[in-house]
Amino acid sequence: MKMDDLEELKNKWVIDEKAFDEKKIAQYVKRLMRYCKITKTGEVDLTELGDKFTLKDKIKLALVARFIASKLDESIKPFLSAREISNFFMVDKMQVSARLKEIRDEKLSIREKKGIYRVIPTKIEKILKELESKYGEKDDRK
Repeated sequence: MKMDDLEELKNKWVIDEKAFDEKKIAQYVKRLMRYCKITKTGEVDLTELGDKFTLKDKIKLALVARFIASKLDESIKPFLSAREISNFFMVDKMQVSARLKEIRDEKLSIREKKGIYRVIPTKIEKILKELESKYGEKDDRK
């Protein structure tokens, strides 16, 4: 196999998270806006529809939203702590930690270090499709 062929295969197969596709970012933001917004400080602010999610789904949403927001604004970190999530959604930190472990066990996120999690970028589409099928694709406010 030629070096050019190997380089082409590498480019198709090895994922560079830093070079996340801009077209996908725009599409993901439009889909996420139905459920949440992100403040300049990186806090996840749920819409009326997003507020109806189960805690586990809110956490999945927050992980995805925070990762995408970090691609739009470098001051926003792509990861979240259990404490931050607990504060966003005003729930017990132990409940959040338990749900984060479940999400990690489903191979949808990785643990950066103790109590700090980040979505796996290749799982974003799967997570969004799951949330859209569960809660609907459109905000039901008129």
